[in-house]
Amino acid sequence: MSRHFSFVLIIIFTSLFISLASGMGEDTETGNEYEKQIKEYDRALQINPDDADAWLNKGIILKRMGKYSDGARCIEKAIDLIICR
Repeated sequence: MSRHFSFVLIIIFTSLFISLASGMGEDTETGNEYEKQIKEYDRALQINPDDADAWLNKGIILKRMGKYSDGARCIEKAIDLIICR
């Protein structure tokens, strides 16, 4: 993967995380539904720990739950996996 393409991916994911962290979009789900989704992503990651989509989605859900640091770590993991592909 070229350095330029990797840099573009980092910018895209950083922009995505910033927009999510700033509260864009409405959160219509309850905390219990978020917990269920986190468990589903955890199961998927037990099967395939290199699933960038699962890491990204888990990070987004954690952000919506107010767990910004955990969400950021998951999104960073997704970015690392995408760049290394």
